[in-house]
This record gives sequence, structure tokens and C-alpha cells, in this order.
Amino acid sequence: MNESQVSFLEDMMWQRGVLESAQMAAAFRIIRSNDLIWSRAVRDYLVGEREPLSDLIAWNADATRMPYRMHSEYLRQLFLNNDLAAGRYLVDGKPVTLSDIHAPIFVVGTVRDHVAP
Repeated sequence: MNESQVSFLEDMMWQRGVLESAQMAAAFRIIRSNDLIWSRAVRDYLVGEREPLSDLIAWNADATRMPYRMHSEYLRQLFLNNDLAAGRYLVDGKPVTLSDIHAPIFVVGTVRDHVAP
């Protein structure tokens, strides 16, 4: 993702004040198009077999509308500029660094998952 893509999303969101749930869901489908679009299309239309709704498809269908400001700040500060990792992310005007955050975590690593190929 680059500045041009973020600006494009911001322009779309500005018109309605939110990123619509259909647009959010489309982004997830594009990330894993083989799993979320093509394999299902081949099975449904070419083979003629309806696959039962999987957890992944159900999760993907449960989309949200994200407010313009929230999504814009997320895309720019946390994703595009990586401000949190660099110690530049501000909360109440004060920078927050990852080393300032003390919380229990549970981490799972996979070779392949539903989001990252």
C-alpha cells in the first residue's frame, strides 16, 4: 500500500463518512482471492456442488463500517508510516512505544493462514 492508495480510500470515505462494509469485505476477498473467490466459484458453478458456509466465509461476511477518521488514522499512522513501531504514535499528545505496553499476549505462528498467503 502506498500514499496514492491511501488517498484513494480517503476520498471514497470522505464522501460517506465511513468505509462501507462491502468495501472492507472486498479488501479481504482480494487478499485471498484463491480461497475466497475462485475455489468457491469453480466448485459452485463449474462442478455444480454448493459448499457449506465455512467459518472463514462467515467471518468475512461479518463486515463493519469503519468511521472515516478512525480508518484514515489507522492506515496512515499504524500501517503506512508505522508510527507505533517507531515510537511516533501519539495518544493524548504523548508518544507511545511498544515497550510502554505491558499486557499478556498469546502469539500463534503459521506457515499459511486465511489472511496472509
